[in-house]
Amino acid sequence: AIMTPQAAHAGVVLREQIECDQWTLSGDRPRLLQVLNNLLFNAIQAMPRGGRVTIMLKAPVIEIADEGPGFSEAALARLGEPFYSEKEGGMGLGLAVSREIVEAHNGRLTVANSPSGGALVSLTWNCTQH
Repeated sequence: AIMTPQAAHAGVVLREQIECDQWTLSGDRPRLLQVLNNLLFNAIQAMPRGGRVTIMLKAPVIEIADEGPGFSEAALARLGEPFYSEKEGGMGLGLAVSREIVEAHNGRLTVANSPSGGALVSLTWNCTQH
């Protein structure tokens, strides 16, 4: 909900896709929301001419996929390296901080290019299913 106005302004549609039963992720809620906001912000910025961002929940995995150009080989090789950014004006801290937060919650953040195009960021945790 926080990113919806920014997405709409950029011509980006946010779509949720839930493919699991209810599950619980325990942790520092503001920090975990910071991760999701960072990743959604990156996805929106990757599509200056609009597109779609899909947030998929497949417990215990959250995937964020966009229709942008995807990651360059250099970006994939340097993922999470502080102060490395290919974005104009980027500080290179969003993914590094997000990765640290996820790892502090016993999770894993991975990035890849989707076979259908665009970037795919996955957050995976050990969590309790209900």
